[in-house]
Amino acid sequence: MIKNTLVWVDRQLAASVAAKMAGVLQTKGSNFKTRGAVNWLIAAELSSERSSSITADIRELLPEDLIYHFYEYIPDRGIQVSQIASRLSTSSKDGYKPGTVVSIEGNLLFPKVKFGRQKITPFDQPDIEVPEVHFHGDLSIGAELTSDKYTLPVFFPAASKYQILYCNQQPVEISAVLRWVPPYSPGGAASLNLALSPFALWLR
Repeated sequence: MIKNTLVWVDRQLAASVAAKMAGVLQTKGSNFKTRGAVNWLIAAELSSERSSSITADIRELLPEDLIYHFYEYIPDRGIQVSQIASRLSTSSKDGYKPGTVVSIEGNLLFPKVKFGRQKITPFDQPDIEVPEVHFHGDLSIGAELTSDKYTLPVFFPAASKYQILYCNQQPVEISAVLRWVPPYSPGGAASLNLALSPFALWLR
């Protein structure tokens, strides 16, 4: 059941994640039922000879529909940063691998963005200076997802600037692909080396 409000989707990454999850679920032999007018999961029931058409069908869907249909198949979803922090190290016994899909709750912060007294509304988008960084070859905006004493690095596409800034200092859920970064401390004695590359942002 989806309980949060979807406010932003990275169409390209969401399509890649949908294709990946359809393949994983097909391998596990899951049976799917059509849900609504659009059923992306039909892709997992088609033969491999039709894989090229599967990709085309997924990309033609609205990005929001993609997210709504495969969200419930994300194994680790709606969980707090503190619940999985220990698994965000590739060297830990049960650590995640780069490329794992998760959906994590916390508070979203943009510590390097100076908002001042400017307020972003749909009718007024002030020119807020947002530092950009390179993350796995893409121009990105750095952010932090915090929960309890833990803080995780998040890297949004630079083009998402005005959509995601609405959510500064708000309780959110971030659906993301985990990607490798140099070791960092999230808080406490832990040392982690996975960061979030989001494909969906939800307000809680």
